[in-house]
Amino acid sequence: MNPEFVPLFWALVLLETKHFVADFLLWRRQPEADAVYGHRRGIAHAALHALLSLPAILIFTRSVELIAPIFAAEFYAHYHLDWLRAWILRARGLEPGDARSSIIFGFGQFAHQMTYVLILAVLVRAVSP
Repeated sequence: MNPEFVPLFWALVLLETKHFVADFLLWRRQPEADAVYGHRRGIAHAALHALLSLPAILIFTRSVELIAPIFAAEFYAHYHLDWLRAWILRARGLEPGDARSSIIFGFGQFAHQMTYVLILAVLVRAVSP
């Protein structure tokens, strides 16, 4: 492997691992609460995601001027993606076994992954000569 890609690889591994831990090991969905905008559960969950992203970010930078906006953007994006998913599911009356529910869940997960791609792109650009 090209040595220049090693930090990117490990940062991606850390982001994927934290996503699994935060979304599937530490989080229990409560559809009614999750669909309420501003509910403390959703805020705490998004904050956990942002916090657990710090190890991956620290591979590239120790700059508070770069870390703070990435932290805030991930919090904002994660919160709103999860809230929107829950709101759509509740508004449409979709149950977990419904095919449309799976599509909405899958799209939400895809959107989360794209935020990680964006975070890594910002970090690589910031540290590149």
